[in-house]
Amino acid sequence: ARLEKDPALESKIIVLDDPMSSMDRNRKYQTIRRIASLAVKCNQLIILSHDAYFIRLLRDFLRDLKPTPITPKELEVARVEKNYSAFRECNLDEKCESDYYRHYRMIEEYVNGTPSENIRDIAKAIRPLLEGYLHRRFPKHIPQNMMFGKIISDYIATATSEPLSYLLPHVNELREINEYASQFYHDTNPFADSVNVVDAELYQFARKSLDIIYRG
Repeated sequence: ARLEKDPALESKIIVLDDPMSSMDRNRKYQTIRRIASLAVKCNQLIILSHDAYFIRLLRDFLRDLKPTPITPKELEVARVEKNYSAFRECNLDEKCESDYYRHYRMIEEYVNGTPSENIRDIAKAIRPLLEGYLHRRFPKHIPQNMMFGKIISDYIATATSEPLSYLLPHVNELREINEYASQFYHDTNPFADSVNVVDAELYQFARKSLDIIYRG
């Protein structure tokens, strides 16, 4: 209230430290609106928060402001050499994405030619990606937390009715993908760490996994 009544507000730099805590959805939205109102009126607004989801909501709200959108700069504090801290660019969308979308993004970027520091991570993303896809495509028909191999053997290969029966023509393909992906997990292969990831082979299975999702 003091800030909004300040006649010199447009010249001020405002710092808000963790402005949101334990709020319901409506109070969170109202807080974002008030912060956006300050952002329009002051010289500069700096917000510090541990809640990446709140910051992303605020960022999106500012981007959609009418008539003058605001595109904020997103930074995070990171530990660097000699245990010092420093600011670096922050990708809020990646920080807030679900495991399912993260696995999808990793594989999609790899297939489209984006370099990966560790292609073993791509190989390990295939199984949870397809698990997540099947749980989302067939809610209530597949138990939560069931792994890919069990989904195939206990629910898809034995399906006698819709909607799971739609996948019967793809059982062999799904089993082939699972056999490949499972070799990189200790629960199905005690020597998972020593399995060599062949780029050309990984590309084929990554492409097949995306094709299954795209085909629906």
